[in-house]
Amino acid sequence: MGHYTNLNLRLYIKNQPECIEVLKYMVSKERSSQSISTPEHPFFQTERWQHLLNQDSCAVAGIETKFEPELFGQDYFLSTHVSIKNYCGEIEKFLNWLSSYAYSGSNQHTVIGYIQEEDAESVSLLQIDRGKIVTTKLDSKI
Repeated sequence: MGHYTNLNLRLYIKNQPECIEVLKYMVSKERSSQSISTPEHPFFQTERWQHLLNQDSCAVAGIETKFEPELFGQDYFLSTHVSIKNYCGEIEKFLNWLSSYAYSGSNQHTVIGYIQEEDAESVSLLQIDRGKIVTTKLDSKI
C-alpha cells in the first residue's frame, strides 16, 4: 500500500501572480467549479498535484493549511502540515516548483519545515539557501 510522508512547511511566498493563483486554487475547498492554467513543470504532470494542500484529502487532523497575505507587506504566507503517499515524488516536485517563489529575506539557511516518511528514523530539514529550497537529512526522528 505504501507509507505516508509528512510535509510540514511554513514560508513566505513572493507576490507573483502565476504562483499565487495556483496556490489559492490548491487550498480552495471549492475547486470543482474552477479551472486554472498550470505552469510547465513536472509537479503539474503528477496525477494528484491539486490535492497536495487540500486539507480534506491529506492534512494532519486538526491542522489547517493557511495561505494568506502577509500582515505587513505584499508577499504571502503558506503554512501546512500534510501527510500523503508520495508515490510520484509529488512533495519533492512541489518544493522544486515552489523554490522559485520562496522568500527568506536576507537570512541565509532559513529553516522552513521538514519532510518525514512514516516509520523512518530520520527526517529531512527544509531550508531556503541562496533562493532555493534544499533538504538536509538529519539522523534522528523528531
